[in-house]
Amino acid sequence: MAISVMRRRDYTGRELGLDEIQQVGHTVCSRAHAGLPAHAHVDCIEICYLRKGQLHWWTDNEEEVAEVKAGELVVTHPGKLHGGVDNIHEACDLYWISFISTPERFLPGLEKKYHRLIYERLLAAPRHFPGIPKIVDYFEQMLTAIEFPGPLSPMRVRSAFHQLLLEICDCASTDYKKKEDPRFEEIIAKVKTDVTFFGDVPDMAERVGLSCNRFITLFRRYTGYTPMDFLTRERIQQAKQLLAERSNRVTDVAFHLDFSSTQYFATVFKKFTGMTPSQYQRETLG
Repeated sequence: MAISVMRRRDYTGRELGLDEIQQVGHTVCSRAHAGLPAHAHVDCIEICYLRKGQLHWWTDNEEEVAEVKAGELVVTHPGKLHGGVDNIHEACDLYWISFISTPERFLPGLEKKYHRLIYERLLAAPRHFPGIPKIVDYFEQMLTAIEFPGPLSPMRVRSAFHQLLLEICDCASTDYKKKEDPRFEEIIAKVKTDVTFFGDVPDMAERVGLSCNRFITLFRRYTGYTPMDFLTRERIQQAKQLLAERSNRVTDVAFHLDFSSTQYFATVFKKFTGMTPSQYQRETLG
């Protein structure tokens, strides 16, 4: 029996008479696949919360890619074209909502002054920024109320939606900053510069003076990934850059990035991109 690549729940607010909510949903994707093409939402703000995984996301310009990490929020403005790099939907656990909001179209249940304040803060938010785990609770409250409707479901959805907006505005404010840990920032910088710098996870742990188990726990808490998953993701990102050059053969790229074999390289590459290295190189070079 084939194992599903994606579990998806998505609904519109119209199912409960909440016309302002165009779509709200939750996707758990076990491996990368084609499925995040360029798209836009007319008169709608879209908010995404990446619970797990990683997304390489662009808005307006496909050349300007944002690396969205686990625990971060992305706010996309009305009418802005956006999508995944190479149309790839990466492995992730993602919540999202798109809702009608313009300076003239007010959110039901909010006074005009509060609508304008929330609208302005969302449009002034950074491209992507840290969220908080509590955000998942509000998404789940909305989804559950839609999935198990009752007399008070519309009120439950709208209440959770307004609470979600307040939390996101707080997260987007300049006062909310993720405290950087220089130990892990050094590891991240070293790996991004040279993915072969560390031989394995114990090497990383020794670099920052932690036991291996403690390092894995703290690194995952800090980045949203295990050290090995982070290292593998960076190797694949560098592999994509190398494969984009016609002179680089797949075998050379595999061994340059310390993969044990071209077959293993192809397996890992496909897991993260939805394509084999050869397919990716052909599509990139044309």
